[in-house]
Amino acid sequence: MSNRKNNNNYLWDMDMNFLQRIKELDNQEDDVQRKWLSYFKDGVANGLIDGRRADNTTNAYKQGYDFGLWLHSEIEETNE
Repeated sequence: MSNRKNNNNYLWDMDMNFLQRIKELDNQEDDVQRKWLSYFKDGVANGLIDGRRADNTTNAYKQGYDFGLWLHSEIEETNE
């Protein structure tokens, strides 16, 4: 009986470790998404407002910058 109890505790510990690892991965993914969105927003702002592209940028920034330039051209066309 005690052997079975030890096995149950072992399985419980494995489950808790697994759940903790999943939670850590989820938090890391949230951080990555926040950083990506931050770079994207910086790119949109520079493309829309400044029209100047920063050096040494990430792909997220470049996509945001291109989107900002497109928004700028759409606004200009609407104002004509």
